[in-house]
Amino acid sequence: TDKDEESQTTKTVLENGITLIVKEVHSNPTVAFYAAFPGGLRFEQEAKNGVGAFTAEMLTNGTSKMTREELSKELENMAGGVGGFSGWNSTGASGKFLSRFFDKGLSTLADIIMNPVFPESEIEKLRADTLASIARQEDNLPGYTFKLLYRELYDVHPYGMQTIGSKESIGALKRDDLIAHHNAFFTPERMVLTIIGDVDAEKAREKVSNLFAGFKRSGAALPTPPEDKPETTVEKTGASKDKEQTHIAIGFNGTTIGSDDSFALRVMTEILSGQGGRLFLELRDKKSLAYSVSAISKEAVDPGMIAAYIATAPEKRDEAIQGLLDEFKKMREEPASSDEINRAKMSIIGSYEIGLQSVSSQAVDMANSELYGLGYGFSKVYPEKIQAVTADDVMRVAKKYLDLNAYVISIVGPDAVAQKPQ
Repeated sequence: TDKDEESQTTKTVLENGITLIVKEVHSNPTVAFYAAFPGGLRFEQEAKNGVGAFTAEMLTNGTSKMTREELSKELENMAGGVGGFSGWNSTGASGKFLSRFFDKGLSTLADIIMNPVFPESEIEKLRADTLASIARQEDNLPGYTFKLLYRELYDVHPYGMQTIGSKESIGALKRDDLIAHHNAFFTPERMVLTIIGDVDAEKAREKVSNLFAGFKRSGAALPTPPEDKPETTVEKTGASKDKEQTHIAIGFNGTTIGSDDSFALRVMTEILSGQGGRLFLELRDKKSLAYSVSAISKEAVDPGMIAAYIATAPEKRDEAIQGLLDEFKKMREEPASSDEINRAKMSIIGSYEIGLQSVSSQAVDMANSELYGLGYGFSKVYPEKIQAVTADDVMRVAKKYLDLNAYVISIVGPDAVAQKPQ
């Protein structure tokens, strides 16, 4: 057991391989749990796309001990909640309860992780809901613009798909697929469980050991996702939608979680983005080209992406595209001012630390940091990594990643067949 005295955090690896991290925070009578496994979109194939999210959603729809109705009644009585999740790189379940319901809350979490039964009737209800959500995706135009962007940016890697799945794959999912997925990914030796809040670490450890004692299965080695070749040309995608606005996203190949470049890229995209950012000032304030405009660096376990997005009037489309490209070019050629760098750093660190106020968000942060190999205490290191970024670092990553001959542009709106930007 490792103990970090300063933050009252202990890390233990249990007999069956579960990594347990407990942090005592006694300021509020609440406790949060987060159990994460490597999984999610990163390991999916097209034919079963969405199986991760579907399986996670089904965890609370009945276990070998409780039906869905009994489970929701139980949770109501405790004024708490549990639920499954599945993202790009991980899957699992989480919960939050008043600390006096610690025992019951934790045993409910253990139950949905170890014993889901995937009742056919519940599968059909969820299938109908999921298909309806997929059909609605095209109505959310910013999201749809990015959906098309991912599909074009990732040729073979699963990140090109959507976590929710496709009409074809969700239509074809069977109960056996969910069981197989659950067996393959929900295994103790790959599980990281964080418990944060008003608990006694020793008691928590004992409780987890007992509840998960029967959790013994071992999964096969995780598959290696196919590797994408980085973009080398300008690729176009999009869709015609007869709407008032044109939505444009430009995406470049990005980096991995925790890599040295990731911190400089965060600062770079923050300089572009945000209320006082370059895109806002130049394209919205000065040139009136944007209803909304933003930039992101999305890191993942495999390389993610850097993107900028703008919603504009259809007749200003080409000017808006050129505006984004000009800002990328400037980022590569002109060093950011110390004011810009400081504003970006303050904003990133400030929102990160505000985000970590609740025990739930600390549970997520610690579990992911541990799962992705950064170590559960990474939240202490992160602000220092951001602080250390210099103007030279920002320019270096801009030159490396914002390659104006190699990106994907996605345009959704009236007359959306993009012309090649000059």
